[in-house]
Amino acid sequence: MDPRFGNRLFPVPISRWEKCRGLGLPHIGLGLFLLASSVGAQGGDESLPVLENLVGEWSRLRVAIADEERSWTLQEKQLNAEIALLQLEIRDLKSEIADTAEEEASTRNTRNSLRADHEKFIGTFDGLPALLREAETALRRWPDRIPAPLRAPLDAAFQRLPETPEEGGALAQGARLQTIVALYSEIEKIQRDVHFVKQIVVRPDGIRQEMDVCYLGLARAFAVSPDDTWAAIGTPSENGWVWASRPESAETIRRAVSIYNRERAAELVALPLQVMEPGE
Repeated sequence: MDPRFGNRLFPVPISRWEKCRGLGLPHIGLGLFLLASSVGAQGGDESLPVLENLVGEWSRLRVAIADEERSWTLQEKQLNAEIALLQLEIRDLKSEIADTAEEEASTRNTRNSLRADHEKFIGTFDGLPALLREAETALRRWPDRIPAPLRAPLDAAFQRLPETPEEGGALAQGARLQTIVALYSEIEKIQRDVHFVKQIVVRPDGIRQEMDVCYLGLARAFAVSPDDTWAAIGTPSENGWVWASRPESAETIRRAVSIYNRERAAELVALPLQVMEPGE
């Protein structure tokens, strides 16, 4: 057999077969056509089954390659979509890492601030008993300064104040602090408002008489008798309110009381308020 040719099944010259390799399916089809021509020329009808098998195999191979190409194209799209999703997830994770770092820094700062507050609180707590005793001692002087009609809602709280350090030590510091804060809050409310009440006033001559009284906070008070024949100005002291007779102010004080009771039209009333100098 001529070495330039293949075996009986591939009688195409080897040089021509080598040239067809790598040219793609269209060129392979052309090579098979040339092969068929050569086989038909050399082998006659007996080579036709072989040729049919080769053409069938070539057709199946071409279909398989086309299927593989379509499958690869679809897989490539899926892989590209997955890559895009992974890149998006990576970007989100980097953002979350940055946010977590900021939160961690903020948490660290908050923890340091809380630790400083805790240490400050511990220092304050150590001195709290002395502060409570001082506040309770000051509050025990207030009942005589507050008029009886205004003090009534506070009597229960004043009774909770411990009389001695030993009694205070037996009470919870939280409860003592709550009582102190509540009393000072109510005293502040009394200080800010104007109050009109009826109460028994002890006159300088010792006579006890019910009168209409106007309190300007806990700074000054103005009292007038029901028949408007006697009036007085009250000032607070360590032992209660001191009343000074001012009968000439009875009409003015009565006018203020009547306006408060809506018995007459509103108008400005000049009460006899005396401004005390420091130390008086």
